[in-house]
Amino acid sequence: MSPTADDSMAAAYDKRGMRFEVITVLCLAVLPLLYTSLVYLISPKIRAEDFAYFANPASQIGFALWELSVVLLAVYLLWQRGDSFRRMGFTFGIATIPLSLAVFVAAKLFDKMAAYALLSGLSVDIIAERVAETTALFDAQDAKLGLWALLPTVMAPVFEEIVVRTYLQTRLVALGWGAIGAAVTSALIQTAYHLYQGPDCAILLFPVFLVFALYYAWFRGATVLILAHFYFDLIAWMA
Repeated sequence: MSPTADDSMAAAYDKRGMRFEVITVLCLAVLPLLYTSLVYLISPKIRAEDFAYFANPASQIGFALWELSVVLLAVYLLWQRGDSFRRMGFTFGIATIPLSLAVFVAAKLFDKMAAYALLSGLSVDIIAERVAETTALFDAQDAKLGLWALLPTVMAPVFEEIVVRTYLQTRLVALGWGAIGAAVTSALIQTAYHLYQGPDCAILLFPVFLVFALYYAWFRGATVLILAHFYFDLIAWMA
């Protein structure tokens, strides 16, 4: 077999292995969240019961450990294939904070535009009622957790922006996807597993995730996005 054929076969095996890695990470990171979202959509009663049941430090620590394990797996797989932390965007400089604030403001603006479009085209009362129900569930859970509610506020941005953004987008591009296609796919997956908040809330989050995904596609700023995502979650917690 010629060297060229050997190289082609090696590349094919490498892509096959990478596909397996991506599917494995998505199964570990996304499938549990998608399943939970589906159950909550089918039965709002189960959603309300689960929000109350998991409103304790032990549950939040368990979730954080699960998120941390998936994050470490994703980072290891990226590093093992030669992606440096700098190339992945895990850097911090003088412009990091201003950039993260700019991305946050842009995402918030698109979020408000999406909310206006949704409220203009659908029944305002029904959407407002559903959003209020979700807000009440989070408020009741946060009231029970106290400062422990800060744990998911800190962990969720790290988990999502490393696994669904940094890992998934770079792997899809490495597998031959276009940068925009990988970004849109990342945003759609992120929106899908937020359906546990209700379809209305999830739809309103899509523009936010799309801004984050496009920023990463163009600038590879993982740290910037972790901070921008953290601002969103922190403001929601404080509210």
